[in-house]
Amino acid sequence: MKKIIFFLFIGITAFSVRPFAQDTMTICDCFRAQDTSFMQPVPFTLGADTGVHPPYYYCDLNTSQRLKLPFNFCFYGKNYDSVYIGNKGNITFGRKPIHTFTTGNFPAGADSEMIAPFWCAIDNFPFGPLPVGIGEVFYKISPIRLIVIWSQVKDYRFDADFYDSFRLTITDGTDPSIPGGNNVSFCYGVMQWACADSSGGSMGFGGVPATVGINKGDGTGFAQISRFSLPSSSFYGIDSNYNGTYWLDNKQFIFNTCVTGENIPPAILNPQYCDTVNLCAWDTAEYTLNFLCAIHGQTATFNATCPTLAPVTVSSVRAANGIYAVTVKAATNSLHTGYNTVTVTATDNSIPAQSISYPIVFNVGVCTGVNEVPKADMGFNIYPNSNHGQFTIELTDALSNGTCTAKIYDMLGQEVYAENFNGGKTEINMASQPKGIYFVRLLKGSLSIGTKKISIE
Repeated sequence: MKKIIFFLFIGITAFSVRPFAQDTMTICDCFRAQDTSFMQPVPFTLGADTGVHPPYYYCDLNTSQRLKLPFNFCFYGKNYDSVYIGNKGNITFGRKPIHTFTTGNFPAGADSEMIAPFWCAIDNFPFGPLPVGIGEVFYKISPIRLIVIWSQVKDYRFDADFYDSFRLTITDGTDPSIPGGNNVSFCYGVMQWACADSSGGSMGFGGVPATVGINKGDGTGFAQISRFSLPSSSFYGIDSNYNGTYWLDNKQFIFNTCVTGENIPPAILNPQYCDTVNLCAWDTAEYTLNFLCAIHGQTATFNATCPTLAPVTVSSVRAANGIYAVTVKAATNSLHTGYNTVTVTATDNSIPAQSISYPIVFNVGVCTGVNEVPKADMGFNIYPNSNHGQFTIELTDALSNGTCTAKIYDMLGQEVYAENFNGGKTEINMASQPKGIYFVRLLKGSLSIGTKKISIE
């Protein structure tokens, strides 16, 4: 009977709901499933279900104990060095953990400092045995970051067909996995439900909406991507309770929470940082980046700078749902060959104004014909990536004979390392270089084999 109700509900929403705008951006694979050799289950030992089902800690009303962070996390001008991880799709920093989900409204009350990639009525008690990884929450604490993955989590009155998977990363602001000096990232896999039966839903939808956002914890300040309650891909804006849960599929949001005052600057939406833009000299360097103003009444202005490309022009269009499409353009010529980093900055209308920046990398090549900018994935592998400055470049069999040259560039396109080598692989030591993103270009004689991006932590 529930299946019939569910499909009837989809049919009703298809006729009664019309989106203001649809997001049609291509997907950058930000979400990655947990690796049990790399991450471990969150020890949910605080709350009503304490001690149930170790070592996987399937639970409902639980958080972890306060976990010590080896870095300072900057949140509305305060530094935190510990955190509670909650089963309900959130983490908190206050004196007391938040075990429950009720109305999900922001702003929440005092002492409720919270980051919520999907705050909802998750209930991971299994109705029978489940494979490892189903309905679990995993975490990993590193020197400069915390990663939490809610892996295929389910709702109260579990239906085996519906799961949600999403990932939260917080950092000290220097982590290259969240570039631009920003410190929070939300990443989503497949999202299949939003509302539990316990919060008025039926078959995962139609009840108290799930909340996505950041809460300052003073009863006033918050930033909200929005609230989600329907089985669709429609997005109406940050103030709606009737957004489609499927709109979150494969999306990423980047925030800067190291601010003063009540406002968080606009969030960066689907930045696609995994891609470097390859083009030929004399082509126009062009890229569109999307921002979402996550505070009621917030607007933004935009600029872009680049030390090696000038001038850079910026244009923006704001959709009815509050998403800005910001396009940057710059002319190139043969003097611009190599890597050029354009930094796009969004500044909001608050007092004091808050800003968030993001780098876009253009690789300008010298081309003699069509599509001759080298591919980024041809002929060689780099491992490990990320690394601490020491890594291996290994050639494919077809390239293993003869001498190759590895040239390495920083984010500004400056060459910082070069090495000639023979044979199938070579060990590179750049431990003396600053942490950050670098580009490894491989050449055989005058032929450019390809370029790959590495992260030094």
